[in-house]
Amino acid sequence: MKWVHPSDLHSDREILGGILFNEVIRQDFYGMRDFASRHKENEVHAVVDVGANVGYFSILASCLFPSATRIAIEPAHLTHELLVENMNGWGVRCVKAALGDGGRVSLVTDHRTCGSDRFVADVNGGHVTARLSEILKRERVPKDGLILKIDCEGGERWLVDDPELGEWMKGCIYFAAEFHESESNPKSKWTEWMVRMFSGCFGREMFIGPDDTGMLLYAYTAERR
Repeated sequence: MKWVHPSDLHSDREILGGILFNEVIRQDFYGMRDFASRHKENEVHAVVDVGANVGYFSILASCLFPSATRIAIEPAHLTHELLVENMNGWGVRCVKAALGDGGRVSLVTDHRTCGSDRFVADVNGGHVTARLSEILKRERVPKDGLILKIDCEGGERWLVDDPELGEWMKGCIYFAAEFHESESNPKSKWTEWMVRMFSGCFGREMFIGPDDTGMLLYAYTAERR
């Protein structure tokens, strides 16, 4: 399993890779093993990993739900190349895409910490962004039996204003996300969206703490039972 900071210049990239492995695989930060213990495999038709990095979550999902359609979405070029390499043999479809409203963004990298990498607006180049609903539609993701994991360094804000995403959220049986709160991305807007999408369902919020850029991090999970 290869791991790399998007710039491949981080002096502690092996340590960071170990931390990520520990969070996603050993600690099961997104609660996949617990969910799998309470649900039959045939209930899960698709697993979409948004902000896949190099594929730890997708590998865990492949072990738990091997018959489901599995898609890993990662926009950073070098990271995506390693994602493709790591997913060889796992049956995971890798998609290079950045969440947004159709505008262009570029990756700004701070070599001191992986948490400081951000995509910023760039009218002259970079990645052309897309709504998550556009990606799901293009990849023909089923609209029922969906597990959706989101960890895309602030890009989750585009979910709230995606008018067609509700078609998939209605069939989303498990949702796990990291939310980054900032002045331009208030938690109240995200919470209202979560309540609306999963009305009457079991949901949980956990405060993680501030990240290196000063944003407040929260983990959210919601499940239909």
